[in-house]
Amino acid sequence: MRTLGRLLAVAPLLAGLAWAGSTAVDVIRADDLLREAGTEMQTWAAASTEPAIETWTSVHDEIQAAVRIRPNDASSHELLGILGAMRREDPKRMEHGIAHLVRALELRPVSPYAWANLAEARYRRGDGGDSLELPLTRAAQLGPSEPGVQRVVAEYGLAVWRELSPTARADVDRMIGAGTRRNPLEMLRISDRRGRLEAACRHVLGSATQDNRAGRYCERWEIKP
Repeated sequence: MRTLGRLLAVAPLLAGLAWAGSTAVDVIRADDLLREAGTEMQTWAAASTEPAIETWTSVHDEIQAAVRIRPNDASSHELLGILGAMRREDPKRMEHGIAHLVRALELRPVSPYAWANLAEARYRRGDGGDSLELPLTRAAQLGPSEPGVQRVVAEYGLAVWRELSPTARADVDRMIGAGTRRNPLEMLRISDRRGRLEAACRHVLGSATQDNRAGRYCERWEIKP
């Protein structure tokens, strides 16, 4: 009887250890799923291509499985958001993607990349400046030195420039300035593509570190008040 009593006494401890071990295995599995999905998505970005629907679905299912294991993991929701934003031909997928980005920001509101991804997703959905202003400004404020954030804020901030408030325009302009100091040609190309070459040229002309190629890019542009 004493032996049985001792077994009963340690039973909760053994159950707890078993649960902890199972949880650890689940966490490792979720991390592996996210790593595989992230690696695949990086190949798409590096090649500047969008995946086949079958590949997209496979990666989406992997991340969904990770979310089921860890429902409050901000990175998982952000990746689902990025995936959803790719599906411009499917409004329902787009909406789901944006919802996941919003959830990611609820879980991790200080991520400049999540704010930038939300701005990009809303622009792809067809939203105007009113909808983009908050994510653009938050991204600019939280990630002023992040190259990826600089690119997104410049790209979509200039796309909806006329619809932004003066405060938001100032945030976008600061990001263009920071991006121009880092990589002037990149910001010039973005500005030129958006029909606002002056946005980058204002920061290029007269710069103490002016790149000769960048200067030639702007040499025919005249700054207007």
